[in-house]
Amino acid sequence: MKLARFSTRRLWAALAIGLLVEALLLAALIAAINVLPDTIGEPLGDLLQAPGSYLVAWLGKVQHPGFEEQVGYVLLVPVVQWMFISIVAYLWLSKRAAARALLTPRTSRAGYSK
Repeated sequence: MKLARFSTRRLWAALAIGLLVEALLLAALIAAINVLPDTIGEPLGDLLQAPGSYLVAWLGKVQHPGFEEQVGYVLLVPVVQWMFISIVAYLWLSKRAAARALLTPRTSRAGYSK
């Protein structure tokens, strides 16, 4: 998998995409828990928090026993998921930029000829 060179614009775009997706997931989670019955809403809420909750639960066991009951757990899960989504978005944008660079012909620089 060929990736494009590092770009801060691409990084900021990936962070924005990740934040938007995480905000939509949190809104869907709140709507699912409030609207759907408990037999459907709770498992769906667990599914939407699954990627980040496993890492945070592991960190709670490794670092501080009892960390799960604190507010840090509630705040850390969305941040971890935001980073996961942003990493995937950055890799996708990098691959897309590399593919675009392969398809577009390079223009010669001034003074150089091919």
